[in-house]
Amino acid sequence: FEICLHVMLGLPGESHDDMMATGREVARLRADAVKIHNLYCVKNTRLADQVAAGEVKLMDRDDYVRTIVDFIEQLPPTMVIERISGDAPPDYFIGPSWCLDKPAVKRAIEAEFARRNSWQGARWCG
Repeated sequence: FEICLHVMLGLPGESHDDMMATGREVARLRADAVKIHNLYCVKNTRLADQVAAGEVKLMDRDDYVRTIVDFIEQLPPTMVIERISGDAPPDYFIGPSWCLDKPAVKRAIEAEFARRNSWQGARWCG
Protein backbone atom coordinates (compact mmCIF):
# COMPACT_ATOMS: atom_id res chain seq x y z
CA PHE A 1 0.00 0.00 0.00
CA GLU A 2 0.98 3.61 -0.37
CA ILE A 3 0.85 6.40 2.18
CA CYS A 4 -0.43 9.82 1.14
CA LEU A 5 -0.26 12.77 3.52
CA HIS A 6 -2.73 15.65 3.38
CA VAL A 7 -1.59 19.11 4.44
CA MET A 8 -3.35 22.46 4.48
CA LEU A 9 -1.41 25.68 4.08
CA GLY A 10 -2.53 29.07 5.37
CA LEU A 11 -4.34 28.10 8.56
CA PRO A 12 -5.30 31.02 10.84
CA GLY A 13 -2.23 32.16 12.75
CA GLU A 14 0.13 30.00 10.69
CA SER A 15 3.32 31.76 9.63
CA HIS A 16 5.46 31.08 6.59
CA ASP A 17 8.01 29.48 8.92
CA ASP A 18 5.27 27.20 10.32
CA MET A 19 4.34 26.09 6.80
CA MET A 20 7.98 25.42 5.94
CA ALA A 21 8.35 23.37 9.15
CA THR A 22 5.38 21.30 7.96
CA GLY A 23 7.13 20.82 4.63
CA ARG A 24 10.29 19.60 6.34
CA GLU A 25 8.23 17.16 8.41
CA VAL A 26 6.42 15.88 5.31
CA ALA A 27 9.83 15.32 3.67
CA ARG A 28 11.18 13.59 6.79
CA LEU A 29 8.23 11.19 6.93
CA ARG A 30 9.03 9.95 3.41
CA ALA A 31 5.42 9.21 2.48
CA ASP A 32 4.75 8.07 -1.06
CA ALA A 33 2.58 11.07 -1.89
CA VAL A 34 1.18 14.34 -0.58
CA LYS A 35 -1.98 16.32 -1.25
CA ILE A 36 -1.51 20.02 -0.57
CA HIS A 37 -4.58 22.14 0.12
CA ASN A 38 -4.90 25.87 0.56
CA LEU A 39 -7.20 27.10 3.31
CA TYR A 40 -10.56 27.90 1.73
CA CYS A 41 -13.79 29.09 3.23
CA VAL A 42 -17.27 27.57 3.02
CA LYS A 43 -20.64 29.00 4.05
CA ASN A 44 -22.17 28.54 7.49
CA THR A 45 -18.89 27.95 9.32
CA ARG A 46 -17.03 29.76 12.06
CA LEU A 47 -14.28 30.42 9.53
CA ALA A 48 -16.81 32.14 7.24
CA ASP A 49 -17.77 34.41 10.14
CA GLN A 50 -14.11 35.14 10.90
CA VAL A 51 -13.34 35.94 7.25
CA ALA A 52 -16.40 38.22 6.99
CA ALA A 53 -15.35 40.03 10.18
CA GLY A 54 -11.80 40.49 8.90
CA GLU A 55 -10.42 38.32 11.71
CA VAL A 56 -8.93 35.79 9.28
CA LYS A 57 -7.39 36.58 5.91
CA LEU A 58 -7.23 33.91 3.22
CA MET A 59 -4.02 33.73 1.21
CA ASP A 60 -3.99 35.56 -2.10
CA ARG A 61 -2.86 33.61 -5.14
CA ASP A 62 0.61 35.16 -5.43
CA ASP A 63 1.39 34.47 -1.77
CA TYR A 64 0.10 30.91 -2.10
CA VAL A 65 2.16 30.31 -5.24
CA ARG A 66 5.36 31.52 -3.56
CA THR A 67 4.59 29.49 -0.44
CA ILE A 68 3.75 26.24 -2.22
CA VAL A 69 6.88 26.50 -4.36
CA ASP A 70 8.96 27.01 -1.20
CA PHE A 71 7.15 23.99 0.27
CA ILE A 72 7.64 21.74 -2.77
CA GLU A 73 11.33 22.64 -3.03
CA GLN A 74 11.78 20.88 0.34
CA LEU A 75 10.08 17.63 -0.70
CA PRO A 76 11.95 14.58 -1.97
CA PRO A 77 12.01 14.53 -5.78
CA THR A 78 10.41 11.08 -5.73
CA MET A 79 7.36 12.09 -3.66
CA VAL A 80 4.21 12.22 -5.78
CA ILE A 81 2.23 15.45 -5.44
CA GLU A 82 -1.39 14.51 -5.97
CA ARG A 83 -2.98 17.91 -5.32
CA ILE A 84 -1.77 21.51 -5.25
CA SER A 85 -4.93 23.36 -4.17
CA GLY A 86 -8.41 22.71 -2.90
CA ASP A 87 -11.91 24.10 -3.14
CA ALA A 88 -15.47 23.22 -2.21
CA PRO A 89 -18.74 22.73 -4.11
CA PRO A 90 -19.86 26.08 -5.61
CA ASP A 91 -23.06 26.24 -3.54
CA TYR A 92 -20.99 26.29 -0.35
CA PHE A 93 -17.79 27.98 -1.47
CA ILE A 94 -16.91 31.51 -0.32
CA GLY A 95 -13.27 31.92 -1.26
CA PRO A 96 -10.59 32.53 -2.23
CA SER A 97 -11.92 32.70 -5.77
CA TRP A 98 -8.52 32.12 -7.39
CA CYS A 99 -8.48 28.47 -6.33
CA LEU A 100 -11.50 27.72 -8.53
CA ASP A 101 -9.29 28.07 -11.62
CA LYS A 102 -7.00 25.09 -11.05
CA PRO A 103 -5.29 25.29 -14.48
CA ALA A 104 -4.32 28.92 -13.77
CA VAL A 105 -2.99 27.98 -10.33
CA LYS A 106 -0.92 25.18 -11.88
CA ARG A 107 0.45 27.54 -14.55
CA ALA A 108 1.36 30.13 -11.90
CA ILE A 109 3.21 27.51 -9.85
CA GLU A 110 5.07 26.26 -12.92
CA ALA A 111 5.96 29.86 -13.83
CA GLU A 112 7.34 30.48 -10.33
CA PHE A 113 9.49 27.36 -10.54
CA ALA A 114 10.76 28.54 -13.94
CA ARG A 115 11.41 32.07 -12.64
CA ARG A 116 13.51 30.61 -9.82
CA ASN A 117 15.13 28.01 -12.09
CA SER A 118 14.03 25.55 -9.41
CA TRP A 119 12.32 22.17 -9.01
CA GLN A 120 10.78 19.77 -6.52
CA GLY A 121 13.55 18.75 -4.13
CA ALA A 122 15.84 21.71 -4.85
CA ARG A 123 16.15 22.36 -1.10
CA TRP A 124 15.51 18.80 0.10
CA CYS A 125 17.87 17.79 2.88
CA GLY A 126 17.49 14.02 2.46
